[in-house]
Amino acid sequence: MPDWARTALPKLPEVMSAADHKANTATRGAVDLTEAVLLEGRVGETFEAVVLDLENHKAVVALDDPAVQARCAGADFQVGTRVRVRLTVADPKARRVLFEKV
Repeated sequence: MPDWARTALPKLPEVMSAADHKANTATRGAVDLTEAVLLEGRVGETFEAVVLDLENHKAVVALDDPAVQARCAGADFQVGTRVRVRLTVADPKARRVLFEKV
């Protein structure tokens, strides 16, 4: 094994972890942008969704159609339940989508 490879080997896990983090961040940004563009002209519309997760006093919901995941403001969420939500924000520049429980 060449010396340069032997010297670099201990740093490999850290480099791979940093590369994975950057790739995941880029992927999430691309998905967020796509979802915001897809919904941009539909602010105010209501959708059927399922609650996937709860985080920071908001739910993460997944729409039936179109296939979008985003945060949802409101109260009394339970993971796995179906809810009606209204689109309140679809901002491609900010790569942001937000719903509120109806």
